[in-house]
Amino acid sequence: MCTESPTPLDSADTAFPASETTPGQSESRSAYARWREMLLRTTPAPTTGDLPKPGWMDDYLALRAEGWTWRKAALIAWSASPTKDRWPASQSELATQVLGLRSDRTIRKWREKDPGIDERISRAMVEPLMRHRRDVIDALVFVAKTEDPKAHPDRRMFLEMTGDYKPKGQMALTGENGGPVQHQGASDFDDLSDAELDQAILNMTGGG
Repeated sequence: MCTESPTPLDSADTAFPASETTPGQSESRSAYARWREMLLRTTPAPTTGDLPKPGWMDDYLALRAEGWTWRKAALIAWSASPTKDRWPASQSELATQVLGLRSDRTIRKWREKDPGIDERISRAMVEPLMRHRRDVIDALVFVAKTEDPKAHPDRRMFLEMTGDYKPKGQMALTGENGGPVQHQGASDFDDLSDAELDQAILNMTGGG
């Protein structure tokens, strides 16, 4: 039976959904003991008989902090991880090599009974995108402000995102104190070359 956990995020006190006397929980605790040894590893250098440290470990710990039990947290983190070079390679191997299950039939039952598992997997897949969006936005603003013709696509994207430039609709710019100002239809820009459109955007943003 597990005692002290290597990290507060993966406390043994919250790792299991039932007591050790519940059928299947003894195997869960044995598998968790091996899993805990993996958490203590700092390098993914497996030796004979060892389990490699998976690339989805950080996501697993985050899920544990949310309150997921260790087996379901591992399932969600594994399922949301990139399939290329993913360890284990299959759900069946995850069940038998990591979770201490006889097969992945139990996993299929979990997913049938608890739709929250698949919902959490879907969210976990896009979370890396959301974590980096501020960095990407900052980079977009930095390049869009550069007075360089090569920055034209970034300026156009920036103004489309802010609603100031609508290629297929109508251009609407807000005047002082939110009042209306003159605007041009998108057709006024359709006949412009990229260089002319680039200069028009620069004029709008005060860069030209």
